[in-house]
Amino acid sequence: MGNQPIYFWQLITSALGLFLVIHAMVARDFLFFSGDERLMRISKFFLGLALSLLPFFGRF
Repeated sequence: MGNQPIYFWQLITSALGLFLVIHAMVARDFLFFSGDERLMRISKFFLGLALSLLPFFGRF
């Protein structure tokens, strides 16, 4: 890999990507079985927030 430093923005981008993967794996089944409308809105909010921030942090 070399001696390249890992920058803060790379860590943020990786964390957002990991959040999206975990959210996709867990949230769909959980929200389907719970049927709670409020949880679905919260889930969509965080998913949209992560998707909108990913390109911003990916520029650095």
